[in-house]
Amino acid sequence: MSNNYLTHLTLPTGDKDRCYRDTINDKTIKLLKPWLKKCIDSRIAQPLPVPDLAHYSAKILTDHSVLIVTVYGPAAPHEQAQASSAGIPLTTSYIVQRSRQAVRAWMLIKEHFRFLTAKVNAQQIPNAPSITTVIHDCGALYLDAFLWLADFERCIAWTWITDKPQLEVV
Repeated sequence: MSNNYLTHLTLPTGDKDRCYRDTINDKTIKLLKPWLKKCIDSRIAQPLPVPDLAHYSAKILTDHSVLIVTVYGPAAPHEQAQASSAGIPLTTSYIVQRSRQAVRAWMLIKEHFRFLTAKVNAQQIPNAPSITTVIHDCGALYLDAFLWLADFERCIAWTWITDKPQLEVV
């Protein structure tokens, strides 16, 4: 991989940030790797793998090597009950390793979030490797989640990218 960082774009804010690989602890990647595989294989929302966050869940899908991660909050913003697939969507992230995948990710984002993408110009679309995260409207009810959510998404991204090194030579 030519970059040792990935770019994280957040919509609708347009915020862009770099996340360097060395900011993600190897223990974190080791923890997330089996959880990520379980999420992808099951295709249903799974509780987050951190006990203090297990009342949140994520559903993870792949589409042409684009990793699509939707994080859900509990049915009520301050509820601490076990997560379920009936949660409230907070964010959906599209994670890519290569430019070819970035084009596909952007097509998916435009298809599902037309009202946001109409405001984005070509210079804002991040180069690969990258995460583009869309904040869902209900996210405003879960402001405490946004204290950790971007970091969690970046950890998932680096876990995915680190586990798929063959993608960089395809």
